[in-house]
Amino acid sequence: MATEVFDIKNDFEILFSGFGFEKIAKEDTGFIYLRKVDDTCIIIDTVICELSTHPYISYTSKQNQLMATHSRVFRFLYDRDFSGDDFYKYIQIFLDGEADPEKIRCYGANRAEQESDPTPPEDIFEDCFFQAFGEKSRMGLHREFAYIDFEGIRRFVDYAAFSKTTKFAIELNGESFHHPYVIKSKKYRSQLLKQNFLVADGFKVFRWSMNGMKDRERFILELAEFLGYGLPFIDKSAIKLSRKPFTLKSHQHQALVQIEKARQKQQHTFLLVLPTGTGKTEIFINDIVRLKKKEFLKGTDGLLMGACLILNKHQETFIEFLNRGKPYAAHNC
Repeated sequence: MATEVFDIKNDFEILFSGFGFEKIAKEDTGFIYLRKVDDTCIIIDTVICELSTHPYISYTSKQNQLMATHSRVFRFLYDRDFSGDDFYKYIQIFLDGEADPEKIRCYGANRAEQESDPTPPEDIFEDCFFQAFGEKSRMGLHREFAYIDFEGIRRFVDYAAFSKTTKFAIELNGESFHHPYVIKSKKYRSQLLKQNFLVADGFKVFRWSMNGMKDRERFILELAEFLGYGLPFIDKSAIKLSRKPFTLKSHQHQALVQIEKARQKQQHTFLLVLPTGTGKTEIFINDIVRLKKKEFLKGTDGLLMGACLILNKHQETFIEFLNRGKPYAAHNC
């Protein structure tokens, strides 16, 4: 195992120096790199899923400190499930600002993998949060915040708060459901993927476990330090849903052109065959929107029936797209 990590270390030095990063720390769990020009930090986990004795509170504390210190903090797992080339391409997607779910699927991440959460210790967290930021902060703390990711899938974070300059996502994690050693690489990578998408969308993501909140005085001080002393949070009523422009890929445009040509020849039934994760749903949605604009479809009754044919996770995006034209993501207006 030591030889494998040593080889990885040498490869990482070459990879990250090419991106302008330098190593700033070696941890028991892996390595930490920093690119000073844009204050982007990357945590690389190499053996964390094999460390049964690594305290989860150490995991969350270190990550929270880095999140509070740097503009962006991405975290990736490298282990034997990834080939070196695929891992490099996977990281490059985020570093280049191309958070493309289609590319991400190509390099091994399974975004359908869901972590099962027990009910978090909300009472403790909220009580400490209000002590740290005052009663007025009640109107700025969003519980079970709905977040539409880059793929248009609706996800949730336990809490979210927005200042004038920063978006905060807060996860309360049970160790049995989130410790990398317990959940192993597949689920852990899925957990990191959700976190990295939030970071790519401008969120700072903080995590606390029950053990991390046991010392309330210390926890209150951490909240104030990490989220900002005396920082006013924007009232919930001022947070709106705006929609990100949706751009079709070339193969999706081609499919729509072929469908339109066939429709002009009076063909009205189509079978679209594409690999999993390459955007069949988006093709369907755009075709329906196109028909609606041409007034082939009146009203929304028929469209809602069509939405029922889509997987549940896409229904909301489908209806929003039809009614308003573009997928949406939560942000501070």
